[in-house]
Amino acid sequence: MNRIYWDLDRISILTDSMDASSHSHAMMQFFLCAEDKLNIKIGKNKVDAECVLVNKNVSHSFKADKKICLTVIIEPVSDFGMALDELLKGRDYLIIDRSGLGTLKEKVLLMKDESDKVVYPELKDAMYGCFDLVPANKVLDERIAEFLDMLDHCDCEDHSIDEYAGKLCLSSSRFSHLFSEQVGIPIKKYLS
Repeated sequence: MNRIYWDLDRISILTDSMDASSHSHAMMQFFLCAEDKLNIKIGKNKVDAECVLVNKNVSHSFKADKKICLTVIIEPVSDFGMALDELLKGRDYLIIDRSGLGTLKEKVLLMKDESDKVVYPELKDAMYGCFDLVPANKVLDERIAEFLDMLDHCDCEDHSIDEYAGKLCLSSSRFSHLFSEQVGIPIKKYLS
């Protein structure tokens, strides 16, 4: 299983099959194993932890080993990334062992079975809580806000992306892209 969720400042992946050989990149990366300890190596060190934040440009490898894991690639210049950078204090990585970790693990385990449109936003909130951070209030594009309002007041079960895109004066592809960018879940998945 590999489920990918896109946001403006991060890419979240729910996985039980990832096997990433040693690499580094210009993004921070968060790892959480919801079922056991992580199989992760940072630099030359095997790290014994359930949850780790890896700094940008630090070599690391990771294996899910058929355990439910969450990994999040985070843009370091985003508000969230800068807040995490302050926690890292220049270190290569930080082992996360906080009170909010239990809630975060529960949300990760729920995501393998429950509707993403409900659990993923809760997971993002739990992630902020794990770091004692308050999420920045995200202002949705007015067309996406209007679409969500239309859905709240709709009593039909068949939702056409083309129809809603037309009502919002957007092409279907632009509407789909904008929705995924703003909400973090592909629109087809949200409507299913």
